[in-house]
Amino acid sequence: MILGIGTDFCYISRIKEIYDKHPAFAKKLLTFSEFEDFQNTKEKDVFLTKIWACKEAFAKASYLGISKMGFQNISVKKSSNGSLYYEISNELNFLICKNFNQNKINSFLSISHEKDFLIAFAVIEEG
Repeated sequence: MILGIGTDFCYISRIKEIYDKHPAFAKKLLTFSEFEDFQNTKEKDVFLTKIWACKEAFAKASYLGISKMGFQNISVKKSSNGSLYYEISNELNFLICKNFNQNKINSFLSISHEKDFLIAFAVIEEG
């Protein structure tokens, strides 16, 4: 059963503008492993927008919001086949399971971008 659905739509130029004015934004948003990937990417604005939108979509699907969820409690990872998935800290997993009165949850993620637009879609379901 689906427990939560979240989506976030961003302008890549908006996130680029934030990062250009406040470079510390990247370290606030990204986990250590995401920051390593960020340093090695050519399209830094697209990378930051992707992570921002994915985390925002998950925050909406979890009904916790960013303030309770925290940017450092969730990472966006790439599988060997290129698909994206969430890696969630034990602390965040506990909060979400408690919020939905579940013992276990599964999460799913999809993104798409075209020109200056990026959208992320997150689903949380019973485990």
